[in-house]
Amino acid sequence: MKLLFLSLCAFTSAYSQTIDELREHIIGQEGYSLSSYYVHGRLHIGIGHKYQKNEVKLHRMTPIQVENLFRKDLRVAQKRALVEISNYSDQPKEVRIMIVALIYNLGGAGFHEFKEFRLAIVKKDYEGAAKALRNSMWSSQLPSRARYYNKILHCYRVFRLE
Repeated sequence: MKLLFLSLCAFTSAYSQTIDELREHIIGQEGYSLSSYYVHGRLHIGIGHKYQKNEVKLHRMTPIQVENLFRKDLRVAQKRALVEISNYSDQPKEVRIMIVALIYNLGGAGFHEFKEFRLAIVKKDYEGAAKALRNSMWSSQLPSRARYYNKILHCYRVFRLE
């Protein structure tokens, strides 16, 4: 029995994992602000950067400071993706973008809690991964983002050829 992986969706934007393209994707998800703001009682700034307890909290940043902070946070998310998803490099480009964006949003520890999702991704069971996302508390907190990621995951199917 052979397995054939097909992408059933045509993506209008060709994702590539350059910093600029990841930056645009994450800005679309997280927003961009030179001033600090609160989300669920936690102070943020820039491109979705959540201040940590021991971090010096600036209430205003320059665009260069925001960019430097973003690149630092992005490197952390990309490295964590390699740890969390053993076959990360073998995943479709859109799925890799989604994984990095999820880690960027949730943090490494938060993403690690998505056990069913991570296992499904490693198995390339994208329907199972979509179901795990739909059933998560995160999905109810960010429903439009969850629907968007579900559409990406549903674009990949496995057909069994006999």
